[in-house]
Amino acid sequence: FGFVSPYLTNESAREASPTGTATRRSEKGYPLYPDAKLTPGAIDRSLTAQYLCTHSTKERRDVSVATKKAVYKAYRLSYPPPRGAYETDHFIPLCLGGSNVRDNLWPQPAVVAHGEGFAAKDRLEFYLCKRVCKGDVNLDEARKVIWTDWVRGYTELVKPSMENKLGGMGGGNDFWKEYRQDEDGNP
Repeated sequence: FGFVSPYLTNESAREASPTGTATRRSEKGYPLYPDAKLTPGAIDRSLTAQYLCTHSTKERRDVSVATKKAVYKAYRLSYPPPRGAYETDHFIPLCLGGSNVRDNLWPQPAVVAHGEGFAAKDRLEFYLCKRVCKGDVNLDEARKVIWTDWVRGYTELVKPSMENKLGGMGGGNDFWKEYRQDEDGNP
């Protein structure tokens, strides 16, 4: 997976893409990817990698039930969803400077036919956040992996080591030891 700087704006990724058009990600669409019109992605450019790597995402995780309900309603799903069926996902993860606004939230399914669900994206997020904090990848490059095609990122960066039980991905055998999920299932 080639790392390239994304073209994300402060407000949202709606106006930007690698080609300068409003298109992005795979053609597969929802439920594998969020609907681009409903969830273009949003970041807070004021957050630096140094800050993100030294502060817990719990300090910034603040999505009200009303916002979650609005997100699910926009996707024509009931809220709360059946336990374990969906997670309210930050498309650009908080650990990479994602925002809590509706433009960055979507109901990500646990299971998607012929694709990866929220557990796979969570592992990719953990991997990218760790790589940013180690200085291996810059923040914009990591965001680009999520924004353009997170499934490809997972398939090329995370899945091979998970399947082969190599664990390290260049980070040693203990790379995954710190992987934890919070009560919402996010790393």
